[in-house]
This record gives sequence, structure tokens and C-alpha cells, in this order.
Amino acid sequence: MAAIWALAAWGARARGFHELSDDDHARVVIAEAFARAPRFDASGTSWLPFPFWLTGGAMMLFGRSLEVARVVAVACAGASGALLFVTATRLRLGAWSAFFSATLPLTIPLVRALGASTQPELLAAALGCFAVASAASGTHLAASLAVTLACWSRYELWPLSPLLALHAALSAWLEPEGRRRAGLAAAVALMGPAVWLAHNATAHGSPVWFSARVAAFREASGVLSDSLAFPKAALLGAPVHVAAATLGVLALGREGARRAGWPIAGALAVLAGLLVAALRGAVPTHHPERAVLIVWLLACPVFALTLPEAFARRLRARPALSLALVLGASLLVGWLGGGPRGTQQDRREWEATGRRLRASLAPGERVLIVPDSYSYLAGVAALGRPEIVEIVTLRAFDPRGVDVVDPTASRDAACDVALQRGATHALWTHGQAARLPSLLDGAELLPAGPMIRCRAGSQQP
Repeated sequence: MAAIWALAAWGARARGFHELSDDDHARVVIAEAFARAPRFDASGTSWLPFPFWLTGGAMMLFGRSLEVARVVAVACAGASGALLFVTATRLRLGAWSAFFSATLPLTIPLVRALGASTQPELLAAALGCFAVASAASGTHLAASLAVTLACWSRYELWPLSPLLALHAALSAWLEPEGRRRAGLAAAVALMGPAVWLAHNATAHGSPVWFSARVAAFREASGVLSDSLAFPKAALLGAPVHVAAATLGVLALGREGARRAGWPIAGALAVLAGLLVAALRGAVPTHHPERAVLIVWLLACPVFALTLPEAFARRLRARPALSLALVLGASLLVGWLGGGPRGTQQDRREWEATGRRLRASLAPGERVLIVPDSYSYLAGVAALGRPEIVEIVTLRAFDPRGVDVVDPTASRDAACDVALQRGATHALWTHGQAARLPSLLDGAELLPAGPMIRCRAGSQQP
């Protein structure tokens, strides 16, 4: 199963997938910084730390580069597939029903795209599914460890933490012989949110600083909060899967509802948490469909409960047919993997610029980038050394930017800013250079725009 999901992720990348958003590259940049100087809160912002530990740890071993981050993303897609298969088996599905359940999400374009991207939603949601299924099977400590990692990856999964902790505590109350183990599981299940709240209280003066930061960005960017966005995304993002799961439970009656109880409880807990967060204006700023990903993933084993047992028995009795179906599914998802494409414009020009800088900048040299959009993050990620990059963040494209003298006003202005920040080069975009043709004089033309060398006392290259 891991190989099938990894193949789907690799297929998407090989057939033209670039990125879901500029956050893909932003996360790579943070992981590169973590690999150089590890710390608990890798981003120093509202982003949770586990994905950066994972990718940054791989970069410590194999080098800081965009390519390493993408290999890690494919590996995480494979791990997600394996977790979803184990999820199905722990919900007492047979091997073939579990296989069907774990491959069914690959028919959703966004799931395939997330498997190929460097963003953490897919692995986090798969960890959440595994935690729910482990709780259902009574393996409380495994559920607690999984939900802790999920809660250190994505906020929307936090409601699973008290749900699983309560279940472990009740199990300890009802089964005295397992009280110590279940009590430990209850404590571990709460560790994810608790540790992050304590860190924010210590580092930022408020345990919910991260929530205030998200709310402030929403207000600054003019993004309105729609409390119904998440139920609508859950229903409309994968309508066939959700409808099939619902009809399956209704068709199976009481037995189906009992077996599907934990997946349904987990999905409802996440939706309820998102609704509460929406009322406070602290929900994810964009893409509500990513926040409800776990709802779609949990719908798949619920639907798989309705597969006729006779069909599974027939497959077990025909090994050749079973092998053909496995190979056919592998080829199918590999082909499907090329379907989704990035929702942002292609960033390959910036990636090429970053690789040029990586090869040409000598030790001790630094570059000031004057961006006009978040696309510059692709260049920094491809460069692989974010510590040698200085950025002038203007309000023109980032509502959190600072008001400074526009470095694109003249070559002298840009070099003054560069030298003040210890940079030896200044890089503009093609659009900025078009407004000020003198920037091209003596500049090195990179794929994303011209770059000049700055020297103290003279701004000429």
C-alpha cells in the first residue's frame, strides 16, 4: 500500500504537478533553516513543528535542498497509505476491504495533489485516522502517540486529542487491570495541544498567541470568516465518497452504525472544532477543503464496510486475480497521479534562479531579494541556504509587511538597503526592472530577474 501511494505522489510530480501554493516552498525554507539550527518551534510563527522536524531531519542527513524535501513528501505519501490500510484493518475490515478503503482516497484529486506537495495535511490526516482506529481497537497508547504527532502538524486535528484522552480515561475506569496503561495513554493524548499551548505562553506571552496571529492576518488581508465553509467543503469536496459512506451506514443499519461509530465520531469532532474556531476568526485562512481532509479519509473505510463479504472470499480464492487487481490498481493510481496541477502559477523560473544563486554565490556573499509576490520563496527554497538571503517585505503583497523606502526606486536605493543588511547582491523581478530600465545596466540576468553586485561607496557592478 505504501508503494501505491508513493507511486501516485511520484506520478503527480513526474507528470507536471508543481505546487498547491507558495506555502509549499515556504515550508521547505523553514525546514532548511531548522536543519542548520534545530529548535523546538522551527517556524517561530503559528505553524506547528512536527513537519519541519521530519523534513529538516532528512536534510541533516542528505543535505538542504528542494529535492530532498520532495523526496520526503513522496515518502510521507507512502507512509500515509500504509497508515490508512492499518486504519481499515483496526476497524475490523478484511484484507481486501482494507485494500479498497486505503486506495479509494486516491480518486480524489486534492488527495493526490497533497501527496505530491511538501505540505503536511495528508500525513497529519492519516495519523488522525490511525489514532481513531487504534482507539476503536483498544490500542490506546498507539492512538495517543499518533494523535500527538497529528496535533503537532495541523490545528484542525486538535479536537481528536480530548476525545481520545476521554476514551482512554473511561477505559481505565472500567478496566482496573489496565488502568496504569490507559491512564498513561490519556495523558499522552493531551500532550500535543498542551505542550504547544505551554510553549506559546512561554515564548510569546499568551498560550493562544498562534490563534491571535491567524485572526490578525485574516483581518489584515480582508479574508472573511465563513463558519459554514467547512461543512460545505466536507460535503462538496468529495460528494461521492461522503454520500457512499452515509448510504452504507444506513444500509447496514444498527450493525453498520456500531462499526462506523468511531470514524463518524472523529469526523464530527473535527467539524465541530472547525465551527467553533470559525466563530473566533482563527480558522485556516485559505482552502477549507484541506482542513476537512480527514472527513473524506474516514468516509472511505465506512463505505468499505458495505463491500460484500462474498466478493472478498472470491478474491482470496483466486490469487492470480488478486495479483492482477493489485498491479492494475498500482498502474491506475500512477496514471491518476498526474491529474491535479498547482493552483498557483508555475514557479520554475524562481526555482531555476535559486539554483543559479546556489552555484554562483561565493562563501560569505549574501543576496537581497526585493519580491513582488510570494513566488520568491521558490527561489529561496531552491537556493537551500535561507540564512544568506535578506528580504524586503512590502505591504504591496504582504499585509504584515513593513513600510520602508522602496528599494526598486533606484539602483542606489536598493544597494543602500542591501549593504545595510550585509548583502553583497540585490535581485529584482522582471516586472520591477521593466518599470526602471536602469536596473538592467550591467546586471546579471537570472530567470526571475536581474541581479547586481553592490559595493560600499559605489553602487555600480
